[in-house]
Amino acid sequence: MLDSVQEVRYDINKDIGVVSNQKVAYHLPVSFNYCSDCLGHYPNRLIFSEVNSQEQQSDAWRSYAPLNYQDIAAHRGQITAFDYTGGVLVVRCNRGVFLLQPDPQRIEMSGANLYLGNPQFLGVPAQEMATDASGYGGQQGRLASVVTPSGLFWYDEGAGKVFGYAGQVTELSRNGMYNFFASKSGSTAGAYVQLSYDPYLERVLIHRKEIVGEQVEPFTISYSLVSRSWLSFHAYNPSYMFYLNRSFYSSVDKGLWLHNDMFNFCTFYGKSYSFQVGLVYNGGGQTRQWHSIQYYAPVKRYVNGKWEDVLDKTFNKAFANTRKQCSGLVTLKLSDGVQDSISWNTLVKTVVQADRNYRISGLRDINNGGGILSSSWTDRAVYYNGEQGFQDVVPVNVDYTKPEHEQLMFRDKFIEVRLWFETVKEKMLLYITDYTNLPQTR
Repeated sequence: MLDSVQEVRYDINKDIGVVSNQKVAYHLPVSFNYCSDCLGHYPNRLIFSEVNSQEQQSDAWRSYAPLNYQDIAAHRGQITAFDYTGGVLVVRCNRGVFLLQPDPQRIEMSGANLYLGNPQFLGVPAQEMATDASGYGGQQGRLASVVTPSGLFWYDEGAGKVFGYAGQVTELSRNGMYNFFASKSGSTAGAYVQLSYDPYLERVLIHRKEIVGEQVEPFTISYSLVSRSWLSFHAYNPSYMFYLNRSFYSSVDKGLWLHNDMFNFCTFYGKSYSFQVGLVYNGGGQTRQWHSIQYYAPVKRYVNGKWEDVLDKTFNKAFANTRKQCSGLVTLKLSDGVQDSISWNTLVKTVVQADRNYRISGLRDINNGGGILSSSWTDRAVYYNGEQGFQDVVPVNVDYTKPEHEQLMFRDKFIEVRLWFETVKEKMLLYITDYTNLPQTR
């Protein structure tokens, strides 16, 4: 018999009513290869999105259907860059170039619940532009190409060649620069290459810098899209180049620089450099003595809204050489019309104006045996300001103290002359012609 009645109460456990916020996860399929090194990496695959239009309420270009891809043959290495130009997709691999023709007629939209994509967009097989065993038209650097209004251009470091595409692949480096680029062949881990475009002067610029230990060997060269020829090497070696509309820019260290100041010449990154030009005088197949060197190069300065002649300036320095003779680097002094000293000077040569032409006399051979010119970085480094500047060859094995009677005239079938012009405000117009048999009336 119970002494009292006890109330029994049952409450709901709140822990049971908690709604789980965990996401459902599924294990990897049984067929997954845990030992694979690929991990979804496809270096020879091009993947494309769906087509976007203004009428859509979502961004179709952010959607990649499972079959929207095209694989490129892997025997030329992985894909390094591709560009759309001239209605085709130009795909560059490490050692080859392929053309892909997109099919715009097969771009379709579907409202089906399951849409696998349209693999026929790039369904036409990729066409390799050359079947050479070692490859042709490859590209190794990501920045070693540029698209211009005149087509696509890129640099193949491995083969030491420069290519362009404007309806067909053309090897531009064969146009007078084959040996130079071939000497730079072989992509190295310490090399940096970039191409850019100068819309104002319509030229393609190639910059390459190779670092081997503490040695840095840079160069910048330009190719004209107007004359379809290589223009010049340049004294600036930027960290990066780009262009906007009608302007060309480059950066070095932390500075950004605008190029093509038409009233300030040969000044880059706050420092002035000399302009150099090389001339070859041909003896017409005949061995001859070269008594003097002649050229026509008027200098002009912009004054009061127009370019005026500057009669008291010309090239500042020069060196001449044949196959076995060299003058060494000499200073040029423009004659002022007053009788000059007749004393012999190995280091300074007089430039005389005659019949509107300039004439350098007194160049003699002071080579003391051995090579004439050197392209060694050890010999050229003194002409650079850090990484800035350019000098391809310099005279070596010369003796500036050689007695006058031992200095012989230049005698060969040709003579090469390198002329320096140091300027900031003046420009020079160099007229190229044959001065070998130019008559002198005085």
